[in-house]
Amino acid sequence: MVKVLLLFIFINSNLYSNENIFGNVFYIKGEAIVDRPDGVKNLQKGDILFNQDIVKSKESSILIISFGEGMKSKMKITENTQILLQQKKSKEDNKISLAIGVGNVVVDFFNKDKKQPSSLKLETANVSLGIRGTRFFVINESNGDFAASVKNGTVNVASKAIEDNVVVLEQGKGTMLNEKKEIIQSQSFDWHEDVNWKTDPQNGELSHSQKFFNRVKKSFENYRNHIAAKMKNRRKNIKNKMQKMRQQRLEKRKLLLKKR
Repeated sequence: MVKVLLLFIFINSNLYSNENIFGNVFYIKGEAIVDRPDGVKNLQKGDILFNQDIVKSKESSILIISFGEGMKSKMKITENTQILLQQKKSKEDNKISLAIGVGNVVVDFFNKDKKQPSSLKLETANVSLGIRGTRFFVINESNGDFAASVKNGTVNVASKAIEDNVVVLEQGKGTMLNEKKEIIQSQSFDWHEDVNWKTDPQNGELSHSQKFFNRVKKSFENYRNHIAAKMKNRRKNIKNKMQKMRQQRLEKRKLLLKKR
């Protein structure tokens, strides 16, 4: 029993050592929890977050996490979002990874040397994002809908399902995932300007408006309708082409019969 207890204490001390610190809770409004191997805890302002922590925000809540070099980077998580925090430290580098299960996040990432590859990566089940020093927004819905938009900087968005399907997003541009799990071409979305990019409560209201979420939802619906209409038109064109070919064959037969 003593050995088991000592082992548990040793494992916990490693999990929650300074080397495993990911960041801290800079701001919180409403309720959010952190899920760890030793249990679930309600989060409060100032709480330290560790590598492999799973953070979950609840209804009508906002959470801002400071992380990265000098805790200069910020991520804003709004309601009903789940995100896994991961960090791999070495003498040469400090790799940071965010895995979004469901929900949305605004990230303001500080990259000291923007000429060098970024140490930040964000992932969903279907998409991988490579980030340079930048401010960007990602939403990942439970039904598989995904969209990303960039305020400034550069983000490389890659599909996990399709090799070499990579789209580069720059200022003001965004992308979505289609039904084939393909990243669509970079474009400007009408909801981009409605994103609440603030990550500091001193700068004003932090929450996204319902109008914003409605516009994002509408863009998903419009894209699905566009694809459906495109497929319908394609099927119609194929049908017309086949009918034309059949008609041409009938006419040729008639000509042959007349010659006989």
